[in-house]
Amino acid sequence: MPLPISRTTVNRIIKDIARRAGITANIHAHLLRHSFGDHIAQHAGLRAAQALMGHASVETTARVYTSRPGLDELAGSVAGFRYRADGQDGGA
Repeated sequence: MPLPISRTTVNRIIKDIARRAGITANIHAHLLRHSFGDHIAQHAGLRAAQALMGHASVETTARVYTSRPGLDELAGSVAGFRYRADGQDGGA
């Protein structure tokens, strides 16, 4: 039977794959776990996320995966933003 893999080894593998893919962000296993949880909570609901993430309580799942805005919300909040190269903000 194979030996369990350590958290350090998992993170090393993930970082190596990210580097080979040209990803320069700090990618690690916990980030992937949260990305997965966010996706499941948004698209399948909190109960599905609770079951898949192994949380004993749906309150834990709700606290972790509903307190942050999603990418759609962030994109919507900056949709009307326009950068002014002249340094003026258009205000009074």
